[in-house]
Amino acid sequence: MKELIFYQPAKVVLQIDGEKHLFERAWLITISNHPYYGGGMKIAPSAKSDDGLFRIIVVDQISRLKILLLFVTVFWGGHTKMKEVKVFTGKRIHIHTSSPLPLHADGENIGSGSVSVCVQANALSVIRAKTN
Repeated sequence: MKELIFYQPAKVVLQIDGEKHLFERAWLITISNHPYYGGGMKIAPSAKSDDGLFRIIVVDQISRLKILLLFVTVFWGGHTKMKEVKVFTGKRIHIHTSSPLPLHADGENIGSGSVSVCVQANALSVIRAKTN
């Protein structure tokens, strides 16, 4: 709760496949290639691990009270219906923030600042048991 009270949203320039989007008060940005995040949160309901695309979720211009509602609705993907939540699709993403913000990858802190990400289609091979 302390973080929610003192956190200051940032001005963010988000570039997706060369197209720029400006957000004045971004609270959260996720880049996902799978619907689920953390302990079962459906952060990117339309994400597919095999389509070669990221789903980018941006939470912008939201009140502190309403962000509490967002944290509840994220478990079934309902947050994507909120007007403060924008959903994008793309292959090459660049995020530049007005101030260094923490970055996480797969739940691990990987530093702070700007970041560029690109998807590698068909990079994961899955081996499974043969079915009859």
